[in-house]
Amino acid sequence: MLSHVDPLADLADRQGLARFVDQHMRALGASAASMLLIEIDMFPSYSDRYSAQAADLCLRGVASTLQRRLRHYSDLLARLEGATFAAIIQGGDAETAALVAQRMQAAVYALGIPHAASPAERVTVSIGAAARRDLDLDALLAQAQAALQRAKQAGPGGLSR
Repeated sequence: MLSHVDPLADLADRQGLARFVDQHMRALGASAASMLLIEIDMFPSYSDRYSAQAADLCLRGVASTLQRRLRHYSDLLARLEGATFAAIIQGGDAETAALVAQRMQAAVYALGIPHAASPAERVTVSIGAAARRDLDLDALLAQAQAALQRAKQAGPGGLSR
């Protein structure tokens, strides 16, 4: 049996996210969801400037911080790949998702992890938010990805829905 857990961040992986939506959210009777697609800004340059060990510690610290900013036990944070995470928020609308995203951004900034290559001089995250009235994970991911691209175009620490 596959574990569906990312060992570095100790979060669900992409398959774990899909399983969560398919099994747990439907079982809870959820009919709508919001997704936040979260990316650590300029992470390749962070990894290049500091050590691989520092990059791993950064990923773990950011993951833990994001996890603590979720609203309910029924929400989930997953590490999709590299420095990209997805948060699924049961029943959340776009405004709720944006509020959670802002709390996440503030909490990551407050960690104060130095990042000399960033304009903020510390680690920040950009977030794309999406909301749907159904549990179509592929559509939700596509919407959140488009929003994340808009957020990244605005510069480090961007937020878009």
